[in-house]
Amino acid sequence: MPIVTREGDRRCKLPPHQGALVGLVHLRRHDTLAQIAAGFGISVGTAHAYTTAAISLLAERAYMRAGPWVTTPLRNPPGRDLTPTRQSVNRALSAARTPVERGVARPKSWRIFRRSRCSPKRMSSIAAAGLTLER
Repeated sequence: MPIVTREGDRRCKLPPHQGALVGLVHLRRHDTLAQIAAGFGISVGTAHAYTTAAISLLAERAYMRAGPWVTTPLRNPPGRDLTPTRQSVNRALSAARTPVERGVARPKSWRIFRRSRCSPKRMSSIAAAGLTLER
C-alpha cells in the first residue's frame, strides 16, 4: 500500500497498517474524527494526523492528465454502415474509456463527497486521493 509509511517509527501510536486504515476509514465512511479516534483507541489529534498524512500521500500519487491523445468514437457516414476497422476502433476506445468512467462514478457513493466537514481547500486533495484509490 502506498500509504503505509514510517515502518517502526517510535513516534507512531499505531502500526503502519492501522494508521493507513484510519485514513481509509475517514475517506470511505466519513465518520467524525472523534468516532474514528474512539474506534482505534487514539486521540482526535492523532486521528487527524493520520488522515491528513494518508490524504496527502494518496494525492501525490494521483495521475491526472488526459494522455497523449483524446478522441471520440467514429460515426456512421450518411446512409452507410461503419467498416469493420472503424467498428474495432470504437470497441477499443470504449474498452479504454470504461475504467475512467468507473473511477469517476464509484467515489460518488463515498459519504465524504456528499457532505463535507472539512475545509474546501482540502477537497481537491481528497478527490485526488479517492481517484488514486479507485485506480
